[in-house]
Amino acid sequence: MRKKITALANHPFIQGGIILSFSNVITGFLNYLFNSLSAKALGPAGYGEITALFSYLVVFSVPLGVISTDLIRRIGHLKSDKNQTILGWESWIWKKIYQWRLLIVPYFFLTLIIPRLTNLSLFSSIALLIFILLAFIGTFYNATIQGLQLFSIAAILSIVSVLLKLVGPLLVNVHFGGVNLVIAILVIGSFLLLPVYQIVIHKKLIDNQEKPITPTPLNKRIKSLFINQNIIITTLSLLVIALFNNFDMMFAKKFFTGEMAGLYGAWNLLAKIVLYAGGPLGGLSFIYFSNQSYKKQHKKSLIFIVAGVIIVGILMFITYLIYGSLIIRLLFNKSYYAIINYLPQAAIFGCLYSLISIINGFFLANNSRKSLIIALLFPVYFFSLILFGRSFFGLINLNLIFATIIFALYFVALFQVPSFHESK
Repeated sequence: MRKKITALANHPFIQGGIILSFSNVITGFLNYLFNSLSAKALGPAGYGEITALFSYLVVFSVPLGVISTDLIRRIGHLKSDKNQTILGWESWIWKKIYQWRLLIVPYFFLTLIIPRLTNLSLFSSIALLIFILLAFIGTFYNATIQGLQLFSIAAILSIVSVLLKLVGPLLVNVHFGGVNLVIAILVIGSFLLLPVYQIVIHKKLIDNQEKPITPTPLNKRIKSLFINQNIIITTLSLLVIALFNNFDMMFAKKFFTGEMAGLYGAWNLLAKIVLYAGGPLGGLSFIYFSNQSYKKQHKKSLIFIVAGVIIVGILMFITYLIYGSLIIRLLFNKSYYAIINYLPQAAIFGCLYSLISIINGFFLANNSRKSLIIALLFPVYFFSLILFGRSFFGLINLNLIFATIIFALYFVALFQVPSFHESK
């Protein structure tokens, strides 16, 4: 028994889960402090601008998520010369960035149309393009850190990134600047973190490098992304998951008043509070489910994770129902009291979204077409938004109905996996 406990304690994913969970308590608190300070200092209209900007960034970064997902899978399957191969990939990527550098000029001309399409300010539109560019460059390093299971480093960098985010709203709360200052600080923080990621990866890989570094070309692999079935499935699935997580906020920013968009952003934030616990858990579980060494343990682990999220969702529902007004006073201010009666629905929606995301990640890690269930039904959600989502109450109800249907279908599909029956 003692040996089993020791083995579990030394398991890299158990250790990684503990490290990420601990760091997530810190980053979760800091992220909510960022949102609370921003909401109080900027008011609903300014806070709506920030949340909408984040939503657009997530959706436009989906292709980068696909690349990151594929890199994590590839790193997990590397058997020999892992360090040499990864460094070769990095060399090739920077070479391509240099070759495509002139595209930066037409890229920033997009600021002429983004404000009209999104209702974001010009400053936010410019920041959005910068964020996407930095995310494009940083995707390789983020994926490498995850693929190499450097959980301690990932935890430290995540905490540092949120601390940098806090500088903006802290300055605004002492009456220095406004929403543009908060966004500018976010951009500066992203710039500062990029070389840190590069230094960390180089130190880790080069220190353990025995053979000379030779570039490993990815041309054939990049071209194959457009015809590779697994990549197409991954792209569609991640795109729709990102849209479902963010499109409602984008819709609110476009069609609601600035104040109502900010109120909806606050409701959405409280709905997704479970993601601050489940976000790293979801990323860790994807890495775990992608690793074929633990395939026999995958099903039981998934059931355990799903049960844990449901318990958290129930606790959220009870807390929001009883202490809703207190939560609004602590995190926001009286300008946000209008959403108090809708907080129990926020707990349900956040729990359902987390479950959908985790089960979808399980299917993606196993290259299953079942991850496309939400993609097939998302057009129904899109048109329903146009027809029934023009009010605060209508948008919330539509989210709940769609999330319930998708979760039910995913849950049924889960037990259609042959190995699930075998594991019983």
